[in-house]
This record gives sequence, structure tokens and C-alpha cells, in this order.
Amino acid sequence: MNGESEWRVWWRRAFGTLLLLALLTGLYLSYRPAGFSEEPEVATDEQESDPPQDAQREGEEENVPPTEEDEPPADEGGDDQAMTAAEASEFIEAARDPGETSVQVLDAGGGSAAANAAADALRELGYDVVAINSSRVDYDATTILFTSGNRTEAQALRAREDRVVASEPNERLSDAVDLHLVVAPDWDG
Repeated sequence: MNGESEWRVWWRRAFGTLLLLALLTGLYLSYRPAGFSEEPEVATDEQESDPPQDAQREGEEENVPPTEEDEPPADEGGDDQAMTAAEASEFIEAARDPGETSVQVLDAGGGSAAANAAADALRELGYDVVAINSSRVDYDATTILFTSGNRTEAQALRAREDRVVASEPNERLSDAVDLHLVVAPDWDG
């Protein structure tokens, strides 16, 4: 029996040592700097700061004007003009049902009470409010930011809620949400 208990002690120590080595290896791999096999080159005053030769494809000109394909579609632009009653009804007819449109409400200087009031107003209109958060940027006017393909839904929201002053394409927020309502100080509950 004495030999069996020594075997168990040895096995426990070996297993513990292997676990500790695996943990330390994992920590090392997690925290070591990645992405550079060598130190990055730092430009000095003596070196020119021209781009590498392979960065420009052969036969391409340096300043090629954008083509129509490079420009965003005209229907994806922002809009901050007041719309007529006829335009409003057209947008409402063309848009999806509000329950099929996800909206994130962002407090952009209007205060948390205004953001909560805006979320309540959207819920009353039938919209799927998925989140209420703070914005990193303050806005002067309450604006609806729309992801690609949701301009009509943004305009329909503007038509249904007159406190939404402007609409713009979404350039930096999640594309998983259809619309982002940025609540500014001009929102009055």
C-alpha cells in the first residue's frame, strides 16, 4: 500500500506541474505583443517618407477621380430638410412596419430622461427599441442615423415623430441595428 500512495502523490505533483506550465504558457501567449516580427522602422529626417513602390499598382495614376461606382447611392444620403405631408405619407407607406425595425436610442446631450422619453415614444409608435445608451459624441439636433438599406425607415420615423430633426447615414455605429436615434438637447419630452 505504501507504494500505491507514493504513486498517487507523484501523479498529483506531476499533474499540478503540467497545469501550472499550461497556465503560464497561456498567459505568455495572451500578453506578448503580436503583429511584429521585428521592431517597426521609424522614419528619420534623413529618410524620405515616400510610400513603398509596391503600394501603387503598375499603370495606375496617382490622383484618379472617383467614378460613379465609388460614390454612395443618392438615396443613402442624409436629410435635414422638413418634409411635406405628402412626402411623409409616401415614406410611411414605403417603409417596413415599425415592429420590424430595430432602434438604438443614444443620449447625445439631451440627458437620460430625454433618452428614456424618446425610447418610450418610439415604443408607443411600435418600434423595436433594443438598447438605450450614452453617445460618445454630443449633437445639437436630434438625428436618426440609418444603416445601409434603411433610409426609408429613417425617413418614416422622421415622418411619425416630428422631434427627429435630421437623418444621416450611419458611419461608425453597429450595422446590426437598423436605426440609431441620437437624442440631443432639443428633444422636449
